[in-house]
Amino acid sequence: MDSLRGLAVVLVVLHHAVGVPRVLGVGEGLLLPGWDGFVAFFSSFRMPTLLVMSGMLLATSVRKPLIPFISGKIRKVLWPYVVWVLLTLTALGGLSTVTNPRMWLTGPYHMWFLVVLLFCYPAGWLSRWIPAWLMAVGMVALLVVRDPSSTWIRRVLFYGAIFMMGAALRRYLPSLLAMPGWIAGLLGVVGLSIACSHSFRWGLAQLNHRQVWTLLLPWGGSCL
Repeated sequence: MDSLRGLAVVLVVLHHAVGVPRVLGVGEGLLLPGWDGFVAFFSSFRMPTLLVMSGMLLATSVRKPLIPFISGKIRKVLWPYVVWVLLTLTALGGLSTVTNPRMWLTGPYHMWFLVVLLFCYPAGWLSRWIPAWLMAVGMVALLVVRDPSSTWIRRVLFYGAIFMMGAALRRYLPSLLAMPGWIAGLLGVVGLSIACSHSFRWGLAQLNHRQVWTLLLPWGGSCL
């Protein structure tokens, strides 16, 4: 699990190694040929892998008493978020963005991931009483039925559903690992096809919180 999470983190870093210089308008000529295709290959699997792995570890977290649970998330999620948002906004946006509450609420630039976790862990505490799969279904239902206009709410619900599905899958992990090789291979082919479609721009949609059906895309790629 640690190796898989580490690989996903490396892929996220490689993605931002392309994206951040472009946002800043520098470094375009430094990219290797085919780099965009390489980054796009993993576009629907990077963040879902991190979120599913985090969700699978939720059961261990919620076994703790409430105060140690909260203090741990403050140290490991909230405090890094505050530090890096402050540094990022100061460097790129100046004082006006640092004092803008909306920037802190939505998660500027690549910090949105920590906003999702800051939502998922308190919601995850409720998994002591409410099944994680039911919360995942509820989040998807809100996206479909209510269709929130706010981008950050859609993003939190969309990726929060992936987190909760990871939490729900933990109990089935032994069965998943013991699945017949041909099923894993078939799912791997599906995931490979999705990844190649992104890399070669064959038209298949990528993971997108504005398109709820794309929640289905990462699951085949989990076998890659």
